[in-house]
Amino acid sequence: MRARRNRGLAAALAVAIVISLFLTLFADDASARSKPWEKLHYPPLGTVQVPSYERHELDNGLVVYLMEDHDWPLVEGRFLVRTGAVYEPAGKVGLASITGDVLRTGGTEKLSSDELDETLEGMGAYVESQIEDTDGTVVFSFLSQDLDRGLELVADILRHPAFEQDKIDVAKTAERAMIARRNDELMSILQREIPKAVWGEDHPYARYPEYDTIDAISRDDVVEFYGYFYHPENMTLAVWGDFDSQALLAALEKRFADWPKVSNPIPPLPKAPEPKPRRVLVADKEDVTQTWFAAGHLGMRMDDPDYYSMIVMNRILGGSFGSRLFNEVRSKLGLAYSVGSSAGTGMAHEGAFMAYCGTKNDTVSEALRAVLSEIDRMRDQEVSDAELKRAKEAMLNSYVFNFERKSQTLRRLQRYDFFGYPSDFLEQYPDKIRSVDKAAVEDVAQRRIHPEEFAIVAVGKKSEWDSDLSEFGPVEELDISIPEPSAPDFPAPTPETIEQGQAIMAAAQTAMGGEKLAQIKTVHRKDDVTLFVQGMELKMSIESWTAYPERSRADITLPMNQGVLKRGVSPKGAWVDQPGKGVMDLGEDEAEKSRRNILEDSHYLVGHFGDFQVQALPPETVGEVQADVVLVRLDGDRWMKFYFDPQSHLLLKDASMQPNMITDMVALQESSYSDWHEVDGVLYPSKVHIVHGGEPLMDVQNTLLELDLPLDDSLFEPPQS
Repeated sequence: MRARRNRGLAAALAVAIVISLFLTLFADDASARSKPWEKLHYPPLGTVQVPSYERHELDNGLVVYLMEDHDWPLVEGRFLVRTGAVYEPAGKVGLASITGDVLRTGGTEKLSSDELDETLEGMGAYVESQIEDTDGTVVFSFLSQDLDRGLELVADILRHPAFEQDKIDVAKTAERAMIARRNDELMSILQREIPKAVWGEDHPYARYPEYDTIDAISRDDVVEFYGYFYHPENMTLAVWGDFDSQALLAALEKRFADWPKVSNPIPPLPKAPEPKPRRVLVADKEDVTQTWFAAGHLGMRMDDPDYYSMIVMNRILGGSFGSRLFNEVRSKLGLAYSVGSSAGTGMAHEGAFMAYCGTKNDTVSEALRAVLSEIDRMRDQEVSDAELKRAKEAMLNSYVFNFERKSQTLRRLQRYDFFGYPSDFLEQYPDKIRSVDKAAVEDVAQRRIHPEEFAIVAVGKKSEWDSDLSEFGPVEELDISIPEPSAPDFPAPTPETIEQGQAIMAAAQTAMGGEKLAQIKTVHRKDDVTLFVQGMELKMSIESWTAYPERSRADITLPMNQGVLKRGVSPKGAWVDQPGKGVMDLGEDEAEKSRRNILEDSHYLVGHFGDFQVQALPPETVGEVQADVVLVRLDGDRWMKFYFDPQSHLLLKDASMQPNMITDMVALQESSYSDWHEVDGVLYPSKVHIVHGGEPLMDVQNTLLELDLPLDDSLFEPPQS
């Protein structure tokens, strides 16, 4: 998926932590060795010259920046569009991301998506599009010899997108896949929950897609969102590369000058929330051996008068190798895998000042206490001359890398102008950094860091923590579970539809085995499975045992000689034994899901339909058969639909919302049954074809099926390590 939602706070945290983890590799040796680099002396930096560029505005309001660079035979550029995820409806979070993605992938009115891809590939060119929180971008690159054709394609994409439905479906599937995996890593959870804690759960900067918000998005929504924001007076264009500026300006006039203004009012960006008292928000994740936490509050924009003092202060506190947090919490106390801080400065809106740390589960409060102590020390004590000098020199030395390539400079200038910064903002940096003194650092720490307003978010295995963290403030439990898609709006049951549903299920029970079906205690089966993954067909075999109502085990011979994965559940819990990794307890939540799945087997439900609420739904066509349809309501919002042949009363298909076995993405899963055969008086299908989210997932061919064999309870217990 090309477009990703860019959460400013989360992105800043991720970058800071990656840097800190890299530096951690060298921390122990560096702290013990001499530091010869401290004896090096460098001459003062020369004045950095901003390359010359031209700024033009077409009659329709499109602002154009041009910078010639003839080093390579390329023409490259970027459109910035005043749009963003902050403007999408709360019930359709994900709309902006999908619109930005499919603007490029969904073809144009002249070229289908495949034709567009082939054309760009043949030119050695690319065009990419995305929408983030507060802006959208369309970037492009092509050979200078293809200037006219390249601009023609870019204009066609921007002005005449087709938004093909199948590409919208692909983008929605990608969004669902990200939802399904968002709790896999501690950092993913922390990056999601920090914006919620700082901005408020319902604030536009803190919203994240859910299955329901993605399902609510239609092609009409995408077209409408695009149509409101994508107009020439609402965007700027920066182009750099191998061209003559006057000739390129004429070519741009040709492609874009007749694009009419619309002048839709662009709402102001959302306001920052009022400060809140300190609170501690904790999320339990049972399958981890460490905890990540962050503590912070709202920060500032980069045009704030305190910006330069703030970033120097942060460099000393936790923004670099050798910072106070790194030296004290990680190197001296040995409490952190990674530790640091972020200044909390944003370009479009305020960021979030925060300090973060990854530590062992049993040192969470100790590490948090140490981090907060360093923040207090920064506020209460003046920094040393050496600390200030080291921070400022490092920042000034790195400043020159903003000008390595002309394109870097032009992109920065375009973005500064886009968000209303002064034209010399980039050039102000050296003198502003040099002007920061010790008093300014202490002053900004005292005025702009408020520990009493911190939102402290911690994610880890709570049962192993060294305290409940209540010493740091009122504790709130975070619910990080992923809401399943809402059930369809099924009609309310009536006495008539309930009676009809029971009659259909009774006929099916009789056809599939009658009382024998209802009396099955255990099932042992072997199946050959073909799994469809990204155009590949992967072969594997599964041997499984089920002892109703709460024990099951499956031994899966993985494709490509990867070994046998074993998974089981019993009243004691759920476990998995992975090749090369050993046995792992899956936790009670996963155990409950696994036990629930045992009772949602189609044969079990037909055999025990009297234990559930059933109702008939209007007939639907399955293949060439007008099938009898029954809705079975399970506990909560869960449900399953059965489709029966009205003549044989055998099950043709069932459907329910299920997680994908590969991606965990929850979507409609449909299983079609055929080639029925008898086993001890009960009919079972030999073949099952499973479709998930509209795409083939697997084919199952049964090779062995045995009923009511005695199965020892030990079969369902985890193997001894």
